Order: sequence, then C-alpha cells, then structure tokens
Amino acid sequence: ITTGILFLADPANSFMTGHALALDGGIGAI
Repeated sequence: ITTGILFLADPANSFMTGHALALDGGIGAI
C-alpha cells in the first residue's frame, strides 16, 4: 500500500510510463 501511495505521489516513478495518469502506476504498483 505504501508503495502505491509513493507512486501516486510521484508520476515520474510510475511503472506504467505509457499511461499519462499517475493513478495507473499506483494501481500497478499495488
């Protein structure tokens, strides 16, 4: 959960770089 929050906070750390929304990265991280 913490990892997801960190990714939500920083779009640059999003795993899903293909997505514009950092939220997608947060979901992927979780």
